[in-house]
This record gives sequence, C-alpha cells and structure tokens, in this order.
Amino acid sequence: MKGKKIKKGFTLIETIMYFSITAIILITVGSLVINIYNAKKMQQSSDSVNHNARFILNFIANRVHNVDYMEDVSPAIEKLLFYTSSTSRFSITLESDKLVYRQSDDQGGGFPAQSSVTPVILNSSNISVSGLTLQSLTNNAGVANKGVEIGFTLTTAATVDPLRYLQQTYQTFISIR
Repeated sequence: MKGKKIKKGFTLIETIMYFSITAIILITVGSLVINIYNAKKMQQSSDSVNHNARFILNFIANRVHNVDYMEDVSPAIEKLLFYTSSTSRFSITLESDKLVYRQSDDQGGGFPAQSSVTPVILNSSNISVSGLTLQSLTNNAGVANKGVEIGFTLTTAATVDPLRYLQQTYQTFISIR
C-alpha cells in the first residue's frame, strides 16, 4: 500500500468560502453599527425638540393660568398682552426664530414698551421656532378672554443632515383660571 501524500494548505474553493463568510460578517456588523449611529442621531433630534416643546408649553401654561385678563393688541408684534394684575403684564412673541417672553411692571408712570423689557428666550439655540399663533377664545357662555389657543412649530437647526432634521407642530388650548 502506497501512502497517499496529503497536501498542506487550503484549496482555492476553501479560500473563497472563508473570504465570503468573513465579508458577510463584516458587512453585517458594519451596517449594524451604522444603523445604531443613525438611530442615535435621530433620537437626539427628537429628544431636543420634545424637551423644548415640554418646557415651552409648561412655561406658557403656568403663566397663562394665572392671568386676570388678556388684551388683544393685533396687529402689533405682541398680538396679546396678558395681565396678571393691574400692575403686571407679559407678552410672548416670535423674534427671528426665537420664542421670547417679556414681563413688565407698571411703576406708576404706565407700562414701558414691551420691546424695551429684558427678553427671556424660551427655546434652546439648536431649535428654531416658527408659526407662532396666539388667539384669545371665548367660553361656551360667550364670555371673552377665557383662554388662549397657542400654536407653534419647532425645527432642529441641522437642516443639512437629514438624520438630524426634525420639524414638529404643536397646538393647544390653555384656559384662564
């Protein structure tokens, strides 16, 4: 019996199979990592928009609930002036993609112009606000100024990256207590 000589090494078929399996594994892992990264970017945008929306709506609701009366000053930039007492009022305006809250007090000589009062910007720098609507509404008995309908749109500032771009519109009614 002659002994068969066993060749050492891989055949061409075995080498192609190993490379194919390795390529499939690398492509699968790579696409998984990319998908996780993209999902994280989208989630961060969504979190940022939702955080801003919650803050803005809670801030406005807390202020509007304690209003004594509202004054419609349209077509002025303020649209509505909210009076919390006879000597204190505030306004909410949209100024170059920022939602601005201003509160002023009557020091005995009348109210100062709202534009001269120190602004409080309600949205973060990476979120822009557009389409602000403030509308005074009547109750079912026909009594005016019993609440305000508020609407606005929040947009992420990253308009170049489609995974970070998000735009959401919010609209709600807030009653006066």
